[in-house]
Amino acid sequence: MEKLFLYFIALIPGIAIALYIYFKDKYEPEPLKLVFVCFGLGIVCFILNAFLDKPIDTIAVGISSIALKDFIEELCIFIILIGLVYRNKDFNEPLDGIVYAVMVAMGFVTAKNINSIFSAEESGMVWSMLSSVLSHAAYAVLMGYFLGKAKFKMQHQTGYIIGALALPFIFHFMYDIIQLLSIFSGAWIGLIASLLIIVFLGKQAVDSYQKESPFKKK
Repeated sequence: MEKLFLYFIALIPGIAIALYIYFKDKYEPEPLKLVFVCFGLGIVCFILNAFLDKPIDTIAVGISSIALKDFIEELCIFIILIGLVYRNKDFNEPLDGIVYAVMVAMGFVTAKNINSIFSAEESGMVWSMLSSVLSHAAYAVLMGYFLGKAKFKMQHQTGYIIGALALPFIFHFMYDIIQLLSIFSGAWIGLIASLLIIVFLGKQAVDSYQKESPFKKK
């Protein structure tokens, strides 16, 4: 029964957030085929990252290892979005960048959480999986927000594209460091506070793009 509960926690939050973001795009919803492809490629992205874990640990240790893994993870999601979605005709408003980024990220983190059931101790796993889903959703919203800016703003496109990769990586790395420090210092309040901040910022980004949708009826 406990394993069944863990699988529930591994699967449901990521799918729930994916559905929430999908239905936030209420004025011109994205094609389900492309949405599912993005989610599936997120799973593939996790598999590739899992294979790279051990090689990374041979060339980097400690904080440098965390930084490299976080960067490769965000880079993988970024490449999928640039290669598959960015020039797609269905990416026709800024909010779409957030929708597709979240789909890829939720595929990634859902696969990650399922894998963690097989490879980690169960103690603290529920908190770890839930916080992972929320934080990855927030990083994805940030990435999608800046890709939306890059595609639909006439100025500073290169800067927005760089920001779409750099800022999610920075937030991801900072969160992982705070999480690491909380293990030793018991500073769990800072960990929860940082999680709430990035989730709040993510929600603000979604809401702002929803209000600005060109498909919204006047």
